[in-house]
Amino acid sequence: MRQPLHAPAAGVVLSHAAEEGDYLDEGEVFLTIAEAGGVFFNAQVTQSDLDRVRPGQRASVDMPAVGTKPVGAVVHGVLPSASSQTLSAPVRLDFSPAHPDLPVGLFGTASIIVAHRHDAIVVPAAAVLRDDVTGISRVAVIDSTSRARWVVVHTGTQEGDRVEITTPPLTPGQRVIVQGQVGLPDSTRVQIQP
Repeated sequence: MRQPLHAPAAGVVLSHAAEEGDYLDEGEVFLTIAEAGGVFFNAQVTQSDLDRVRPGQRASVDMPAVGTKPVGAVVHGVLPSASSQTLSAPVRLDFSPAHPDLPVGLFGTASIIVAHRHDAIVVPAAAVLRDDVTGISRVAVIDSTSRARWVVVHTGTQEGDRVEITTPPLTPGQRVIVQGQVGLPDSTRVQIQP
């Protein structure tokens, strides 16, 4: 017996288990639909960063298949299925209403804004050397006599290739070494390259 089918809501077909002309049993699931606006992004966040993720935080998702501009999103919450293999947990990001028709099944890279810092001192990430054994981070700054001075620092948030230095307070505009500083002795005279 032929029977027309009507979806309960507009959306995107995620999967179908039947073709035209197939016979179906009563109660058999043969079609899965994602309701329009119900598509979200599943971001894998390392467990060490999960304590900084909160519902309502703004985020963006860069999906090359959609375009060059990142798509706006909001953190919905951490999903309860952490992985012991990758030491990460899924975080659901809901897309903004301005993007109701995003395709399903795409990959991308998410950025979640976990804090705002005003007047923060930042240095290029390449300037920060972290000792994997002690966990101590250091930066080689150039003093007024053009000598390298190693400073033990505490870092804050990181965005792209910029790292916040929380302590000690570096002077705004102070020069730091970003290349060739591994193994450089303290008080070594250096030549500044433009």
